[in-house]
Amino acid sequence: MTSLSQRQHISVLIQKAVDDGACQAKACEIVGLSVRTLQRWKQNPACADRRLQRQQPPHNRLSDLERQEILALLNSPTYADLPPSQIVPVWLIRGGMWPVSPPCTGCCARQVN
Repeated sequence: MTSLSQRQHISVLIQKAVDDGACQAKACEIVGLSVRTLQRWKQNPACADRRLQRQQPPHNRLSDLERQEILALLNSPTYADLPPSQIVPVWLIRGGMWPVSPPCTGCCARQVN
C-alpha cells in the first residue's frame, strides 16, 4: 500500500519522465505500477488508500476464550512437541471436533510467539 504522499511523488516522477519523452506505460512498468492504477490516482489525487480505513473486525474472528482454548490444547503435554499442521489431523483421528481451520490454528500459535 502506498501513502498519499508516496502516490503524489510517484505521479510527479512518472509525469517528469513522460514530459522528457518516455512512454507512460514503460515509466509505470519501471516503478512497478500499472497504467490503470496511475489513472485511478490521477482521477482522484487527494484520495488516500481506503483499505486502511476498515472499522469493523471480521465477523468470523475468534473470541479471546476460543483463542485461549486452542492455545491450551496446542501447549498441552500431548501436543506440545507437534506443529499445528500435525495436531489437527491427530485430533480429528481421535474423534475430536477441531474448533477452527488448520491455518487459523497456526495463526493463533504464531501470535503468541
